[in-house]
Amino acid sequence: MITQLNPPLPLTTTRGPGLAHFIIDYGPEQHLLWVVFLDANGECWTVPNPEVRIPPNWSMRRRFNTERLVASDPTTPPEPTPPEAPPPEAPPPGPDLPEQSPPPVELPPLTPPMPSPPPLRMGRQNSFVDLSQLNGAGRASPAQASV
Repeated sequence: MITQLNPPLPLTTTRGPGLAHFIIDYGPEQHLLWVVFLDANGECWTVPNPEVRIPPNWSMRRRFNTERLVASDPTTPPEPTPPEAPPPEAPPPGPDLPEQSPPPVELPPLTPPMPSPPPLRMGRQNSFVDLSQLNGAGRASPAQASV
């Protein structure tokens, strides 16, 4: 299975740093192959999973906990964080902005409605045909039709 990465992941490989745009998955984790475009010259390489490292400064869009990095004295309590400001209120609607959206307009159908099909007949009318009375053309021969 091949998976496109969007956005591409920055990776460090044995050939140098680059961006991984695809993963080729052959099953277990050790069988992953990364399709990496190298930063130095733009070459495209397929790199096995054990030869790939994600740089330590890439956070996958998560907030980085800076309090972890600060060496603080364990006896002093941490400083309280300031309260967050309330979100700004939306501006009042101007002359070009309507108060409410207009009601939806019902459009006529693009094609006329299809006629309903005739009702199905239930039963076994003319369902049995004696094949011995048919000639090669699928019709009864005149001599056998009178029988």
